[in-house]
Amino acid sequence: MRKPILILLLMFPVKFWGQTPKNDSLQTVLRQLITQPVSVKRDSSLTVSLYSICSMISLAEPELRQVWTDSLKRFSKTSSWRQSNAYSHLAISRNYHLQGYTSLAFKEMELAIKYFRRFQNEKMYLIAFGNLSVIITNYFYNKPIVDTQTEKKYLSYLLDGLMLMKKQGNPMQIANMDLSLMQYYLRHKDYHTAMQYAIESWVTTKNDPDKYFYQYFAGKWYQGLCLMFLGKQEEGFRIINQIKVIARQPRKDGMDKYLLTSNGLSLGNYYLEKKDYENAIKEAKVGEEALKSMKLTIFDYALNKIFYESYKNLGKPQEALAYFEKMQLYEQHIEHKEALGQYLEWQLKYEDEKQKNQIQSLENQQLTQTRNFLLIGGLLGLCVVIYVFFVNRKLRKKNQDIQEALLQGQTMERKRMASELHDNISNKILGVKMRVELLENEYFTPKERANYDSTLRFIDEVYADVRLVSHNLLPDELEKHGLIAAVENLIKKLNLIGKTQFDAQIQINQVSFSPRISYEIYSIILELVNNVLKHAQAKNAVIAIIETEGYLTISVKDNGKGFDSHQINLDSLGLKNIHSRIQSLRGHVRIHNEGGTEVLIVIPV
Repeated sequence: MRKPILILLLMFPVKFWGQTPKNDSLQTVLRQLITQPVSVKRDSSLTVSLYSICSMISLAEPELRQVWTDSLKRFSKTSSWRQSNAYSHLAISRNYHLQGYTSLAFKEMELAIKYFRRFQNEKMYLIAFGNLSVIITNYFYNKPIVDTQTEKKYLSYLLDGLMLMKKQGNPMQIANMDLSLMQYYLRHKDYHTAMQYAIESWVTTKNDPDKYFYQYFAGKWYQGLCLMFLGKQEEGFRIINQIKVIARQPRKDGMDKYLLTSNGLSLGNYYLEKKDYENAIKEAKVGEEALKSMKLTIFDYALNKIFYESYKNLGKPQEALAYFEKMQLYEQHIEHKEALGQYLEWQLKYEDEKQKNQIQSLENQQLTQTRNFLLIGGLLGLCVVIYVFFVNRKLRKKNQDIQEALLQGQTMERKRMASELHDNISNKILGVKMRVELLENEYFTPKERANYDSTLRFIDEVYADVRLVSHNLLPDELEKHGLIAAVENLIKKLNLIGKTQFDAQIQINQVSFSPRISYEIYSIILELVNNVLKHAQAKNAVIAIIETEGYLTISVKDNGKGFDSHQINLDSLGLKNIHSRIQSLRGHVRIHNEGGTEVLIVIPV
């Protein structure tokens, strides 16, 4: 049944869809895929292709976007690939958002995020997260600041999103979150902070301004705007005039129009706030002209508001009234859309409930015929379950005893080795140093004096290293005060060495950790720190331990020389030992090699 449906999908939308090489390529892929037998591989490719089409359709073609979104939605219900449903929710959310159904868009995007996270599709999870930030930013764009609690939640969400995007490392997603945060602080009139995020947006994307056109040039534009708000008009205007020239150059993707609209809107609001109403109207008209090729009602409303306020203050009631009526029409339309959105949500729930009731009715008919059989089978099954439960309980208790005994044995052995290093080898090293110091060095030649001094320094380094190793084999702080105190004390001792400056960022509830987990985490950090000291040649390093929503994230990042990813020796770097510890905690590890090295570990707790 699926094949004829897909053939119709291809025939209907394509005749309206603008042709580009990428569009042609997607159509060709779809036609090839629908001739193949149903399989998970085929359905995954079809899903991604359909979603790509939905995301590429111009803002000026809402009807076409609706057709393709519905196509993906229908296909996802019969697809053999489980992630099809997540892609469908993402496309539906974007479509709702562009239509003005904010509440439905938000809920659909939350579902997309939930499913992508469940399927561990990190790339699409972050894309969905970034799309949700755009929905929230646009929703708040024209809202007054009245609910402080909501504003705090909104800011917290954006900051969490930026942290996620930076871990993933995609420049466009990072820059989009920067621009969302910039809009938040601009709305709150914190122009210094807003400018910092605007700068971060264009710095993040400066390696390819054409690919990240809007993120790069919008970041520069808003940097100039913030400078103007901060009283540096000359510097701000210089930047803005440069971007105006670039924004007037046509682009195939239409982002020049989007940038011009955004520019006219932001600069119009600036002049409106400065009570320069003539220039406010002039800049708003630039945005209005660019917006004609797009259908974005939220920008329409914002521009109409500038026109209305400006004409009203210029004493032109007729023009002001015209734009006021447009604003009223939009507000009524939005209220209608939100009400309709709630009705559509109710309707979807009703249809779903009706289907469930029909299924339940059929199940009830079968239930009467099989009840006696199930009762007997259930009793037998219950007996088996009880037996298995008690056997598993004994096995779990036995495994726990073995793990505790193993940890206790390791602890005792580490204590013995630490004592041996501290009491025996350390004393012998001190004895060697004393013997060297007793040499009659006043008759040494300059070369012999240099060798003598370097030997004493080397002995001091060995002594310090042995003391550090003996302490870190099983530090008292870990047993007595927990992981936080142990790591903080480790950093103090490392910084005394003077080779690399270490800093810590610790946000955990160590009460929830068992001694075994604390011991393994400390050992992992110790291995990573040792790698930094031995191989990185770094001036600075940061140890971060952060606990969020049932997961513990451990990061050790340095600004050293990095490494050749094709020549990693797991044994020499100690990564094999680290990996085995992470596996025992059911965690996973990633290594980034940009501007130094970052080892990122995520462990469920």
